[in-house]
Amino acid sequence: MRVVLHLAARSEILDSAQWYAERSQQASAAFAMAVDDAIASIVENPERHSFLEKPWRKCQLRRFPIGLVYRVSDGEVQIVAAMHEKRRP
Repeated sequence: MRVVLHLAARSEILDSAQWYAERSQQASAAFAMAVDDAIASIVENPERHSFLEKPWRKCQLRRFPIGLVYRVSDGEVQIVAAMHEKRRP
């Protein structure tokens, strides 16, 4: 299944990665692995994760307060945001 990472999601992931990198190489590596694992989980079974509001679903990263917001459309996964759980929208 094709994965499309929208510009806003890419920017949010990179901002978070930078924040973790400034604190610890280990945290930075763990964050990158958590993002990769979440995307793999979405691709493996896109319907596994709960709806935020149809058609949007959220896959929570392990060990990090960030969820990837996505939908499945026309045979592709569209990741539109990396939503921080501790921040106000």
